[in-house]
Amino acid sequence: MDRSTRRLSSTRRLCGQALDKQTAAPPLSSNWTVPVRTTKRKWSGWLSAGSQKARSRKSTPWKGDELVTHLDGPVLANGAVPKHVQLRAILLERVETTLAPHAAIPPERKLMTKYGVSRSTVREAIRQLVDEGVLYRIQGKGTFVAGERVQSDLHLASFTEDMRRRGLVPATVVMGSRLIDAPLEVRAALGLRAGAQVQQVERLRLAGGIPMAFERGYYPAGLLPDLGSQDLTRSLYATFATEYGLRIDHAEQTAWAETANAELAEPLGINVGVPLLVFLRTSSAGSTPVEHVTSWYRGDRYQIHMTLDLNHEL
Repeated sequence: MDRSTRRLSSTRRLCGQALDKQTAAPPLSSNWTVPVRTTKRKWSGWLSAGSQKARSRKSTPWKGDELVTHLDGPVLANGAVPKHVQLRAILLERVETTLAPHAAIPPERKLMTKYGVSRSTVREAIRQLVDEGVLYRIQGKGTFVAGERVQSDLHLASFTEDMRRRGLVPATVVMGSRLIDAPLEVRAALGLRAGAQVQQVERLRLAGGIPMAFERGYYPAGLLPDLGSQDLTRSLYATFATEYGLRIDHAEQTAWAETANAELAEPLGINVGVPLLVFLRTSSAGSTPVEHVTSWYRGDRYQIHMTLDLNHEL
């Protein structure tokens, strides 16, 4: 062995010994990485042990050949498990152990800084948890921990009555109200003649301050004159009874599932493609149709319950 070969071998041996003492890590390989913390206590990424010195004085937590992830330390590693999957696991554990329902999670920039990851990584981790119903977004306010779904037993009641019965504070935001010529399907549902007008009312329904449903309803202008001038934030069933002498006592309703488009996703504070429960209801007072309304409920915030009885002999 010549002099240059012996010097190179000695240098490699000394470097390996120095790193072993600092990190107490598994044997070095070309893709082995260690965490590095700056003097400002911010994580500055991962350095290859084969190319740069490890500055951390604390030993790296290992379990077998995998890095152990802790909630209180930004130890997201490059490797077989993508960083957004690691971050999702951290956020999920916090939701399950420390964060209360409807508590805000840290903003994207804080998560980026704390865990040394990109904005796209943070957004992907949050997106998955939103899609799973673990978190929910409110436009312009942030991302929050989802509470339990509101359960509704199928019965005839207004949204306001339904939420109050569950101890939730209902609220309504009127998104639009206008007098229009009744579309064909609305005329058929309400028994109107061609050329009849209806009041189209669009409202965002909230429960406990959280968007729950978006609804678009049609109401016969001849039966309910000047409905647009009424207080549309209150229960319309109450308005029908007190202002028009019409008490809703019957309804036909159909339910199905669909995914949110951009028009619905924005007011509901959810992503496009998130599942929704849809209810199409035609309500009547006696034999007089009064309302034809479609309601889109957030699938992560609402569920229905039915009691089924056998009404015939097997």
